[in-house]
Amino acid sequence: MTLAAVSGASGFIGTALTPALAAQGIAVRPDARPDGQRLPLCGPALADWLRGADLVYHLAGIAHDKAAQAREADFTAVNQDLTLDLYRASAAAGVRTFVWLSSIKTLGDTAAAPLGVDAPRAPQGHYAHSKAQAELGLLRAHQAGGPPLAIVRPPLVYGPGVKGNFARLLKLCASPWPLPLADACARRSLLGLDNLVDLLIHLARAANPPTLIHVRDEEEWRTTDLVSELRRLAGRPNRQFFVPASLVKAVARPLGLAATVSRLFDPLRVDAAPSMRSLGWRPPHSARELLEKTWRWAATQ
Repeated sequence: MTLAAVSGASGFIGTALTPALAAQGIAVRPDARPDGQRLPLCGPALADWLRGADLVYHLAGIAHDKAAQAREADFTAVNQDLTLDLYRASAAAGVRTFVWLSSIKTLGDTAAAPLGVDAPRAPQGHYAHSKAQAELGLLRAHQAGGPPLAIVRPPLVYGPGVKGNFARLLKLCASPWPLPLADACARRSLLGLDNLVDLLIHLARAANPPTLIHVRDEEEWRTTDLVSELRRLAGRPNRQFFVPASLVKAVARPLGLAATVSRLFDPLRVDAAPSMRSLGWRPPHSARELLEKTWRWAATQ
């Protein structure tokens, strides 16, 4: 039986991935004891965790929505150094494939044209910079003879349990207040959690997967259309009004909200077609199906 060691098994993505792997007949070894205490991914505990594993799914890390609380050194230690240490330990343990969850943000925060896997890295902020540096270190180690490596760069992932900006958007769309988002017409790529999990399971059986993988839902959204859909799911009238994007950005800047507003009004598009062709895989779920599932979860919170 295939054995997958999963770091970050108790996180947003890990809690969806681990039962899905088990349902496919893949044994799972999470990075936590039965009492819920996380294993230290270093020293003898790390060697024990990796022993006999065929695959490693490295999902653990400090997320970008923690940027205000974390220091640059924290991102470097967890997202970069731990990732490289784990890859080297996986090579020593004879792991067959190492799957690491990076981020499309290694290539920048905005992109009007879809970003391909060969786009230049342009990370903004400590989170994206730590991910970009980890990518470069992994690629060097892989080229030096490390085990097969699959670096997955998702855009924003949504689904039951989502936190951060998407959770705030769900609450905003559930409110009765009109929203100044009618001019938020830039396209953004998103990724439903179930589609990401399906891809990660596919990688467990893929022969020679590409080293860099881009993934997104089939559909792209303009923020104004996404808000319309979420308000429909909430049973609320659309109630969006027009304020020029330039004016919203100008007001947001002195309030320290420039990055938040950029995620609503600026494009960030992902070219996933080459990765999907190489893998022989397509997202099995529509974005509307997964948005509805996410909304049903949010309505119970």
